[in-house]
Amino acid sequence: MEIEIKNWVIKPVSEYERYDLYRKVTRKNKDTGEEYQSTKDLGYGMKLEMCIERIIHEELRDKEQTQELQEFLQSYIKERDELLKELKKFKR
Repeated sequence: MEIEIKNWVIKPVSEYERYDLYRKVTRKNKDTGEEYQSTKDLGYGMKLEMCIERIIHEELRDKEQTQELQEFLQSYIKERDELLKELKKFKR
């Protein structure tokens, strides 16, 4: 089983509730210049909660802008809520 959220993949790795986290990326073949989909490893053996935290931080870091603390917290809460909304779809 894999959990896919946006451009992220969470894979369970054991019966001890641990997961590996990957980010979907587009890469380019050096020889042909052809683009293809791949994944980038972002963490191994993490609890699901840590995977979620890592996704939120990576999403916010991608924005690469300077923010006041209040703006950052609002962005963090928004990203968290969107991610949790996606995860709730799996509970049904």
